[in-house]
Amino acid sequence: MKILIISKYFPPENSVASLRPYSWAKYWAKAGNQVEVLTTIKDKNKPEANHLNRSGFNVNEVDFSAIYYSIKSVYKKKNSLKSATREHYVVDQAKVSNTTPPISNKNNQLLLMDQWRRKRGLFLTARMPDIMDLWIKPATHWARENGPWDLIVSTHGPYACHLIALKLKRENLTKKWIADFRDLWTDNHIYKGMFPFTLAEKYLEKKSSVRRML
Repeated sequence: MKILIISKYFPPENSVASLRPYSWAKYWAKAGNQVEVLTTIKDKNKPEANHLNRSGFNVNEVDFSAIYYSIKSVYKKKNSLKSATREHYVVDQAKVSNTTPPISNKNNQLLLMDQWRRKRGLFLTARMPDIMDLWIKPATHWARENGPWDLIVSTHGPYACHLIALKLKRENLTKKWIADFRDLWTDNHIYKGMFPFTLAEKYLEKKSSVRRML
């Protein structure tokens, strides 16, 4: 059987989210299946990198669309601004000195918006929209070029992995699609999401051949 595993997380990333799809690839390959893994580019030089044996299956690292790096650069600048606008006070006897400029109304609004975004799970690989949306197009292109598949298994989060699998299923590039959920998506009690994206999420969640949650 020709199997495609779609996961953002995979070794050498050292996390439970990485080990989960790795175990599938390892043992499905040992069972005689042809296994391909579709994942994002990994930083193999991190001190915590977990370099596990990949013999028996192929790992295909596909990069983001170019616009991802432009957005990432802007986000880094925004985080620098957020750090710079935090007030730190030094108390010396009765004297209080402010070591950073006062927070402007504009910067304060940006901080409040960022807090609201995080509470909703937006751009955190939890709810729509998300920065991983920029991986969907190049990842889908790779899968089209290397398909078709007997089975596709996509694992959430992020939900982008499921959207890639859905595209391939609609194009008849797989016979079956299993959507794996490590965490709740539409019923997530921590990240409530944002209307009208919540409607799209509920619609998409019902589209797989099999849904599995652990």
